[in-house]
Amino acid sequence: MRILIKGGHVIDPANDIDKPQDLYIADGRILSRGRKPQDFEADRVIDATGLVVCPGLVDMRARLREPGQEKKGSITSETKAAVKAGVTTVCCPPDTDPVIDTPAVVELIHQRAAQAAYAKVYPLGALTYQLKGEQLAEMSALKHAGCVGVSNALKPVDPKILRRAMEYAAGQGLTVYLHPEDPALSQDGCAHEGTVSVRLGLAGIPETAETVAVAQALQLIDLTGVNAHFCQLSSAAAARMIARAQYDGLPITVDVTAHQLFLTEVDIGFFNAQCHVRPPLRTQRDRDGLREALVNGTISAICSDHQPHDADAKLAPFPATEPGISAIETLLPLTLRLVDDGLMSLSDALSRVTLFPANILDIKAGTLDIGAWADVCIFHPHYSRLYEEQHIVSDGKNTPFLGWNLKGFVTHTLVNGKVVHEVDEATLQEVMTRGAYEAQQAGATAAPHNVAVEGELDEETDDFDVLVLDDLYEDEVLQTTPQETPAQETTSQNTAPQEPAPQEPAPQPVPEPALSSDASRREVGEEPATKVNESTEAPQAPSVQQKSTRSKGRMKEKRKAEPRASTRQTETSVVEENPTDTQPSESAAQDTYKPAFSGYKVPPKKFAPLSDRVVNIHSEESGETGGNSANRSDQDDN
Repeated sequence: MRILIKGGHVIDPANDIDKPQDLYIADGRILSRGRKPQDFEADRVIDATGLVVCPGLVDMRARLREPGQEKKGSITSETKAAVKAGVTTVCCPPDTDPVIDTPAVVELIHQRAAQAAYAKVYPLGALTYQLKGEQLAEMSALKHAGCVGVSNALKPVDPKILRRAMEYAAGQGLTVYLHPEDPALSQDGCAHEGTVSVRLGLAGIPETAETVAVAQALQLIDLTGVNAHFCQLSSAAAARMIARAQYDGLPITVDVTAHQLFLTEVDIGFFNAQCHVRPPLRTQRDRDGLREALVNGTISAICSDHQPHDADAKLAPFPATEPGISAIETLLPLTLRLVDDGLMSLSDALSRVTLFPANILDIKAGTLDIGAWADVCIFHPHYSRLYEEQHIVSDGKNTPFLGWNLKGFVTHTLVNGKVVHEVDEATLQEVMTRGAYEAQQAGATAAPHNVAVEGELDEETDDFDVLVLDDLYEDEVLQTTPQETPAQETTSQNTAPQEPAPQEPAPQPVPEPALSSDASRREVGEEPATKVNESTEAPQAPSVQQKSTRSKGRMKEKRKAEPRASTRQTETSVVEENPTDTQPSESAAQDTYKPAFSGYKVPPKKFAPLSDRVVNIHSEESGETGGNSANRSDQDDN
């Protein structure tokens, strides 16, 4: 069958294509892009005007519940839900019943997927027999049966057995998929070990349960040289460890589940079982760290970790509920939400669910190359709707995203050149009409997708000057310096001279000695100044334009003098915020604003060493200087 997808905006990260063009399909493969082939007559034309045409999504981890748990779902029901969400390729873990540790089970899965005729299914083989972590599985036979890698899923493996398994997999050219979690530290935990778990009385899983397992695995990877992939990373600390290992040249890749990029431990609320996942939802700092790792390339793929459950699985008390989210139908909408949040462009975001997962699995998918299988997803990038249970095709309705306003409505999905999902004409008309209106309201035609924040590049310091941070710094300066100094008033008058109206001269303030701080005033026996001039009226609050201009000027001047100096230092000679303090207000200069997402260049936060803070405490009690106290403590130690 010959199909013409006409007028769509084609985005193919594998070929760096991001422009409107036609797509020609024949005999299940991509025949041409843009230029019409000679003597091509389409049997069907799909009008994709106003829609995005991209490769079919590749989900690296989705549990299809078959064989063994058909009451929760089946290969037919879950692959149908996958193509409805634009997912054309699915990789399933080996923790089925029976376990995927023999070629017979692999063949069974392939037959059921072929009968369903929806998405393609690639299984992972078991790393050890029955996932018990005691005896190695027949990896060579599993590879020839069609397994794209080996994994022990969430089951622990003894380090000695893991080393032998890595050596065996390296010899077979198989990638080992690791779920980093130390069983001795996680034990029976069900939530992140932190304030929320303590408040709710839940057993916690510390961050170190992941970082310890990552550190151990990195050492074994370096020893054996196996290609390894870390699944479901959940902490920023583990992402930093892996980033360093990648820099050192270890052959490792990483993925993250989509819900870890949006949910935190706070979303558990009052025992919301829909947020019971494994690994657990962690802090906002971890979530932002994972986002940063995704942007800088440490994390190269986003997966759904689809785990459908029946209704009873989430009705028990929180620790007794089964972990997991029915997430395959929210993979594309959550990925597009990263674009709306300004983290990456639309092409980069789609590459995390098409090109990179296919490269990690080493399969021919995630691309619109000429001659490749025509696995295509067509969706509207701006049409949004409230995600409700009636929209879920999967047998599992367990998701914490019900009630979210999600974008990315899939209108057509093609697998091997065959249309396996399409909406009816009435729904398509509604999507196009409402989607065009929402795109116009959001100004999508004027604002590019890759604009993260508004700012300018400082040519002298090569720092990205974020306007939002400028306003924050200015607000803090205005709180401590509510009046302009006489020098500033004189400067402003010199730059813009005006003929003053005749009026009575205002009383002049009594000049004070030029002292730089309260401490220097106390040295000469004077009280610290708390006000500059009580008789003069406070000037009007500066406008937003003046505020931004003055804050930028101060930041650039301080960068020239001290490239990484703090921008929260105030002019203590004008006004002192805490005149009763015995120490100069130097702590305000050391404490620098640090946003939750640290992907952009901002002044780093500086902390005083613990020894200096101890010295300050002793100096307050004894009246001695910090240096003398430190020397005395050193002498006492000696």
